[in-house]
Amino acid sequence: MIQFSTKQKHAIEIGSKKRNSLIREAKKAADRAAGKSIRTEYLDTILAGTTGIGKTHNIEKAITETDIPSITMKGNKSLFAFGADLMVLHSRIPEGKKMALIIDDCDSLFANKESINVLKGMTGKLGTRQFQYNKKVNANNFTDIQNDLMENYQSPGMHGFNVPCDDFIFIFTTNFILPTESEARAISSKGASAKANKMQDLVAIRGRFNTKDFELTKEENWGWLAEVGLNDGALDMLTKEDAMLLLDWVYTNWYDMKESNIRTIEKMAYEMIDYPEEWRDIWEADFLK
Repeated sequence: MIQFSTKQKHAIEIGSKKRNSLIREAKKAADRAAGKSIRTEYLDTILAGTTGIGKTHNIEKAITETDIPSITMKGNKSLFAFGADLMVLHSRIPEGKKMALIIDDCDSLFANKESINVLKGMTGKLGTRQFQYNKKVNANNFTDIQNDLMENYQSPGMHGFNVPCDDFIFIFTTNFILPTESEARAISSKGASAKANKMQDLVAIRGRFNTKDFELTKEENWGWLAEVGLNDGALDMLTKEDAMLLLDWVYTNWYDMKESNIRTIEKMAYEMIDYPEEWRDIWEADFLK
């Protein structure tokens, strides 16, 4: 029977600790969204880091354990499209209720100063939170539902539209690690530049959110996946020995794999079952670069 090395066993230990930390942060974000916080600012959350480790999954799971309405929406869209979605959601929130918005894959919202300034306006103290889109809008770019709502979110003679955000609690997941103050200072010390200015803007966003980073090393990431595979049911379709064999293969081929996440190892497990004589060749063809 295959045995994990001491190094692999240690990786599972540290991967498990990282995973439990993410689960705790997801629960804290859900609690803030559900009103279990005395604060009227710093209500929003950014979970950032390695792709495929379950950031969105764990947030969604934690939110379902509260009584707050929620929806998951993609963040990899234009600022205009993002604001239009917010407008529709705001129009549907029952009076006196709040909604948790889980914004998945929101890297593009950190792309430029315009979007960063809009994010600043959306977050912060209750009573001041507002999405502001200041460019002229074209009705042809909206859906019929959005066009019907538009007049409710415009002031006479204004360009663009405004969406109040006091009733939203934002939970962002992203692969992009926002810079810290010390990182921004290091860039600024080299002289004024567009990069330094953007770093400062991103630091401001980081400060407005409960920001937690989960950027994992290979050992931590593999250990995380092994923990989920062996102890949380992801590889229950396999025998323990086959599950360990699969995980050991992933560990050995880590840097040559196209993707290294829980969905990948589940697909590999089913290939192992469906093609008991050929699975190794199939893995090399399907999952390696």
